[in-house]
Amino acid sequence: MNIEESTVEYETNFRDLHVRYKKLFKKIVVGTVKSSEEFCLSDSQAIILLYITNHSPCSMGDIHKHSPLTKGAVTQIIDCFENRKLIERIHSLKDRRSVLVNITKEGSQLGHNIEDGLVKQLHLQLNKLDNDEKITLIDSLRNINQLLDKMGSIDD
Repeated sequence: MNIEESTVEYETNFRDLHVRYKKLFKKIVVGTVKSSEEFCLSDSQAIILLYITNHSPCSMGDIHKHSPLTKGAVTQIIDCFENRKLIERIHSLKDRRSVLVNITKEGSQLGHNIEDGLVKQLHLQLNKLDNDEKITLIDSLRNINQLLDKMGSIDD
């Protein structure tokens, strides 16, 4: 096998792996959100609320950077959250254009409930594996993280 064939094979495998990870993650998120009527959120809204819960206060740019959604979609979700009193916008005293998104008590509680649901869904998926498979998965994830660290930050 020459270098070009090898590169194409790696790219194909990477794309397949990426699609499978996305599907599994979406299955876990959607399973969590749909299993509880109290959330009343879409999977995209749940992902954004989780980010805000864990990084509040944060800028709209930060939220967009960590979301697969367009800026317009993120803004609509933030507007919805503000109307539901899950977040509040804080305007900077130094720069009127700068707005931070801060989680409210209600938003934080909902975010932590979603997080707990995600952990339960993840455990349901992991319970499909035997102990040796779990060890293999952990070792593989550790290796992937080390390789990603070696490759550097995506923002570089």
